[in-house]
Amino acid sequence: MSGGTSKDGSGPSDSTAASDADGAVVGTVTAVENFGASDLLEIKPPAGKKFFLPFVDDYVGEVDLDAGTVTVEIPEGLLE
Repeated sequence: MSGGTSKDGSGPSDSTAASDADGAVVGTVTAVENFGASDLLEIKPPAGKKFFLPFVDDYVGEVDLDAGTVTVEIPEGLLE
């Protein structure tokens, strides 16, 4: 994956920066996975373990493939 799109060209990829609504960097999208229920963003934070975030409107806001950015909202308790 490169150039800001997933393998099928429809979403973020490993070159996409994930940040919150205030612009704080949450991490980098390392993959877009689907294990049967819905798409998940695999995000690698600057420090710590990778985590999955459902690729749904509740958690993913603006996706700008040209800029290589995605705005996300991390649900409370996900990273604990």
